[in-house]
Amino acid sequence: MSRNRLGLVLLATAVALTIAACTAAGQTEPPSNSPAASAARSVASAAAPSPTPTPTPARSASPASSAGDAALAARAIEIVRALGGSIPPAGAILRSPAPLAPGTYFTIGDWSVGWDATGRLVAVAVAPSAPGPLPGAPLSGSDARVRVADYLTRLGVTLGAPDLFYQDPEMSWRAHWNRKIDGVPAPQDGTLMTIASDGTFMSYRYLETGTAPAPAMTISQAQALAKFPTCKNSTGGANGKVETCSAKLEWHANQATQGAPLRLCWRIDYTWHDNAGIEGASALWVDAGTGETVEFTTTA
Repeated sequence: MSRNRLGLVLLATAVALTIAACTAAGQTEPPSNSPAASAARSVASAAAPSPTPTPTPARSASPASSAGDAALAARAIEIVRALGGSIPPAGAILRSPAPLAPGTYFTIGDWSVGWDATGRLVAVAVAPSAPGPLPGAPLSGSDARVRVADYLTRLGVTLGAPDLFYQDPEMSWRAHWNRKIDGVPAPQDGTLMTIASDGTFMSYRYLETGTAPAPAMTISQAQALAKFPTCKNSTGGANGKVETCSAKLEWHANQATQGAPLRLCWRIDYTWHDNAGIEGASALWVDAGTGETVEFTTTA
């Protein structure tokens, strides 16, 4: 695999993800019709449709030159070595083009490492190996959490328990930490780490999207719920139907509008199920300042 293709693993990782509201820290992959599953899908759509993205050709990389480059290149080497990667000859450690936003990125053998313009570590990825069985036994959820925490320590990143932790369809483990803006979550942003089912490191990325100005005044939760009149809490309906409705503030961008800034919204989640095993879920985002509908999705 060429260095150019390897460098673009970073691009696939950076545009991946998805990271959606979140499940409790102890949950694995959420049920497909729950608000947490909607969160997971939102994370996945903003995060990564596949844990093994196919790299695309990149612009040519170049050797590190400035003193600042040299310092970051040395730090990148430390990160790769800490994660168990092999280090190529010095001449093969290349400065790579920034894939999405200004920053400093390096290709080191099979690895890509990048920092944004502020010096924040934003991406670490290793090129996927050839298809085939993984060498180690699959990890349990608890062991996978321990492995993720260990990798964070090796990266020099301090985070608490992830807001979302689950296995994707390829059985890779994904941990996501929401970005917080003045204490309000922005689930489409934040930190995502992916490890293989046997615990092998795959990728780390941090995403921070621009935000629209927060409204001077916000509508109340009751005013927001009035925009979704069928959302209610009830039990004992026809055929044992149970309905659940909840609303919370969230920074959100319409998934259909690429590059849209995050807007402060009320997110309203509605789920239901009955004795026949029929169930459904939907979510509505309402602008917290104007009450305008930003997005509506039906997830089941």
